[in-house]
Amino acid sequence: MNKKILLVLLVLIVLIVSVFIWVFEREPQDKSVESETKYTSFKEETDDYIIEVVRVNEDRLGAKIVNGIINDKLLEFKEIVEKDVSGIRDSKFDFPYYLEISIEDYQTDKYLFYLLNYSEYTGGANTNQYVRSIGLDKANGDIIKLSDVVDEYLLMEKLRTELLAMEEDMYVFSGVSEEISFSDLNNFYIDGNNLVLVFSKYEIAPGTAGIIRIEFDISTVEPDNKQTIIDFSSHPDALKFKTNLIEGVKGGPNFAEHYTIISWGCGTMCQVVAIVDNRDGAVYFPITSTLGIDFRIDSNLLIVDPSWKIQENFGEYEIPDWAHPRYYIWENNSLIEI
Repeated sequence: MNKKILLVLLVLIVLIVSVFIWVFEREPQDKSVESETKYTSFKEETDDYIIEVVRVNEDRLGAKIVNGIINDKLLEFKEIVEKDVSGIRDSKFDFPYYLEISIEDYQTDKYLFYLLNYSEYTGGANTNQYVRSIGLDKANGDIIKLSDVVDEYLLMEKLRTELLAMEEDMYVFSGVSEEISFSDLNNFYIDGNNLVLVFSKYEIAPGTAGIIRIEFDISTVEPDNKQTIIDFSSHPDALKFKTNLIEGVKGGPNFAEHYTIISWGCGTMCQVVAIVDNRDGAVYFPITSTLGIDFRIDSNLLIVDPSWKIQENFGEYEIPDWAHPRYYIWENNSLIEI
């Protein structure tokens, strides 16, 4: 081959390589870079603020919803910056305002969850950290609520127990186990077999704790969609209270893991107490109460005429001798007084 042709080819190769290097190594100040196939990252930096966020790629389920939330936050953040620059500050910020939004995603056979993690600084001593979750039904794209996937009673019982232990370790605010309600549980996702509740900084604990995640085995808090079939032949009195029993078991287990306690009035200061085994529908009438009962799904302890019921009924009046709590353990389908 002619030497001149070889030389020309070498020069062309060098030029092509140089162009590729220049294209891939240059760093524009405002840039959008695709990250794998899920998200596109975006950075914007000025003298007054820094923004680093990701958006969901448009072909993914829920992209319009999630990106709409992110875009609304960007507008809100820039309005705060503009207001502070023009109204509060006379010069450039010593510390630029900052907004970072990252995304985690979790999938099950039925659901897709996005967890948006916000880190935001708009003045003051500390950075604010908070979260927002979006759960979607993969079949139709509908947004799902926590009540769609868990039994409120089961979850709150377990959550309060967990928070109480955390209070004793001084990890969360004192009293939060009693004050928290189901409506406060706004952010969650399902990861494998676990339901994960997520709490923003300062939501249930001091700022040093940051964002807190509390996990539960999803099978222990799922609603029981199976209708318990009551075995009316299991007790001679069961048919007498057919309506009470059928309506009572609709709420699912509420005692000793797989039992349902149902009670109703039988006259002045009298309550019938029935216990139904949700596994086989067997009915038991082990005791009656005068003022009421207290029990939990994660315990086999039954308290008859508990102290708070006595106080509620008698208040400032003299409490009669018969009015005192009695404690029983449910064992082998019968109550044992302790």
